[in-house]
Amino acid sequence: MNRNKDILICGYYGFGNLGDELLLASILELLLENGIKLHNVAVLSSNKSVVTNTLGFKAYNRANIFEVIHAMKKSKTLLLGGGGLFQDTTSLRSCFYYWLIVRLAVLFGTRPWMVGQSIGPLKSSFSKWMTKNALSACLYRGVRDARSLNILKEWGLSGVNTSDYVTALSVRKCANKGTKMLINVRQGYKELSDKVIAIATRFATEKDIDIIAVAFSDGDLKLIQNYVDKGCLSPSQVVLLRKLSDFEDLVSDSEFAIGMRYHFLLLSRLAGLSVSGASYDPKVTSLCLEWSIPEMAQELDFSKTINNDYIIKKILVIKDSFSFALKKVLGE
Repeated sequence: MNRNKDILICGYYGFGNLGDELLLASILELLLENGIKLHNVAVLSSNKSVVTNTLGFKAYNRANIFEVIHAMKKSKTLLLGGGGLFQDTTSLRSCFYYWLIVRLAVLFGTRPWMVGQSIGPLKSSFSKWMTKNALSACLYRGVRDARSLNILKEWGLSGVNTSDYVTALSVRKCANKGTKMLINVRQGYKELSDKVIAIATRFATEKDIDIIAVAFSDGDLKLIQNYVDKGCLSPSQVVLLRKLSDFEDLVSDSEFAIGMRYHFLLLSRLAGLSVSGASYDPKVTSLCLEWSIPEMAQELDFSKTINNDYIIKKILVIKDSFSFALKKVLGE
């Protein structure tokens, strides 16, 4: 069998969510830094043309079982590419899909590994079984928070806290304190998003600063527009982010950031903004703990800061972990 791809990357790619696309972009940068050529990389995506035309390497349709199997047969290893792939918050489908992908990889001799994952929430015993079964097959298990590492230990599986891939991206920092606040909310958590909008609006009014509403997906944009239409939110701008530079363009005029999405909060922290988080999920809670981001209560708290040494340490962790894992799974 001619395996001409070193890495087949699998994640939640091609669905228009900036956070997931940034994970893929960071993985690509790390692979290039470690001497892997583009023609030796492939990805499973729901939008093959975007990957091929924008990032420049081979993509396969993640929903087509025949393409998936073909990709497996062409690849030496399968990388579970970051994020919270194994969770059953909405349904069992996510756990089942990634469990199936890992089992197919094992069946066709493609070595599975993972870096920068978070585990859960897992409500059902079947989800827990699928997740444990899939992760036990991985030659290297890297998770992005202490909570996920503890879950691995409870299951009797070894693992390493590698941090999140996005940490490795070079994010432009705000040079001066601006006069605006970035706000992000996401669908599916109405009570919490209502609270974010109300508290942030009150804070902005008291400080006499403008609000920039930041969407990471079309779903975010629809939700934000709904708040605007109801008169609950009056931003000076509503921005749908499609790439990292879109976020960086907002940073120079901003001082504060409050949001729900994991990667919105992480990017805001990396950019040097004063950040407050609204946690809808254990992975966000873990991020806030590890990156000293105060969680929103009845008032916003921007008291905690983080020094550049901590950020440098986190960058080294993800880069060193990835490099070690890559050499291990490729047998170098």
